[in-house]
Amino acid sequence: MPKQPDAKEQQLFQNNIDKAARIARRLQSLDEQRKAIARKLDVVKAELCNAVTTVPSALNFCTETDGGGLSWNVPARNGCTVRITHPGKRIVSEIAADALSLIKEICGRRFSALFEPRFLCVKSFREMVFRELPKESAEKLLSLCEEDSKPTVTVTKPKENA
Repeated sequence: MPKQPDAKEQQLFQNNIDKAARIARRLQSLDEQRKAIARKLDVVKAELCNAVTTVPSALNFCTETDGGGLSWNVPARNGCTVRITHPGKRIVSEIAADALSLIKEICGRRFSALFEPRFLCVKSFREMVFRELPKESAEKLLSLCEEDSKPTVTVTKPKENA
């Protein structure tokens, strides 16, 4: 059987219990604050995604992305950089069954060169579709195989002095 703690040990134990409870409450409060701040950041990010295309000075920071979208890397006054990306359309991960017959008609004999057996677009689909098909057919096929992408916003901290 464990020995009975003396008054000093009992007091130390109770102090640690109270300290753990205070820290746990503080962590819970901080977590709630973090969630509230994250919700505010989400609202500001959405506003940035909408505003960046209409603010003339943002054009100074705009570049095209590889996928045909646009990206803005805008410096903030505190040294951070805010990247807002409106991605280009992306190739769908799966072909809708109702589009399959039209896609096969557009591709003709080149269908197997452009699609995998599970009817997924091949790896370099965008480039290959224009090599394999006449331009008009390629554009029509591409429009059937693309879907919109969501804009994103990323904030990076300034680099620490080395």
